[in-house]
Amino acid sequence: MRYATLVFGLLGFALPIGAAQAQSAPAPAPPTTLDMAALLKPTTPPDEIRDPVLSSEEELTADSILSAAPLAEKVTLKGRVMNEENEPLIGATVYVRGAGVAASTDAKGFYSLQVPAGVNKLLFSYGGYADKEIDASNYLPVNVSLAPQTTRKK
Repeated sequence: MRYATLVFGLLGFALPIGAAQAQSAPAPAPPTTLDMAALLKPTTPPDEIRDPVLSSEEELTADSILSAAPLAEKVTLKGRVMNEENEPLIGATVYVRGAGVAASTDAKGFYSLQVPAGVNKLLFSYGGYADKEIDASNYLPVNVSLAPQTTRKK
């Protein structure tokens, strides 16, 4: 043991002979209620990392949330509405269910709508003809042929 002390002493280390018997530090006192309250107290982050949207002092309402939300992507959906003889139906209505969007056909039976991206349910109607509902997806033209109504609506 003296040899180890001498070698470590030359290297600048001073190990006591009883190094294995190091004294332990006294056990810390258990936390008090005041210490716990201080730990659980909310803190405010510095301005440079604070999110301006989330740290706003304004009251959150449905309108403020909806106005901050990104709008759904819109796509243009086009097509043509014809009758059973392949003639254009002028003024036929094309309605997008669930989106509150509608359009009428022009003199050649063509229509164009701005609809949410994805699959939409289109309802085609024209006086004296049976309504037709079709699922339409992005960018694909939807050409429809309506048949005359065989029974009267009540």
